[in-house]
Amino acid sequence: MKQWNLIARRSAAVVLVSTIMLMAMSASARLPKPIQVEGTILAIDPDTQTLVFKQSKDKKPLVLDWNKDTQFILDDKEIGSAELKERMVVTIYFKHVSFRNPLLKKVVWKRTTKEPAK
Repeated sequence: MKQWNLIARRSAAVVLVSTIMLMAMSASARLPKPIQVEGTILAIDPDTQTLVFKQSKDKKPLVLDWNKDTQFILDDKEIGSAELKERMVVTIYFKHVSFRNPLLKKVVWKRTTKEPAK
């Protein structure tokens, strides 16, 4: 009888540990990949680090925030946010965050032929 109790306890322990491990694996949080969108910058506010972006005619404008980790890339070179201008066509990468505007991760654009090199 003692042997059956020992076997039952070990089996229960194995089932319990397996269940906990499976639950932990399925519940592990994965950060979402940034969303990539191309469109036009409508407005920029460097003081609040906010940008208004329009993806297409049938979509509403997005208000996005940026922070010190946001990358601004012109012609494959990282530069500052001061180079952004209204009505520029850019590709943005952003993530939705809770209780705030979406967060810009990266803004990428190419210099046009009209825009002189500095």
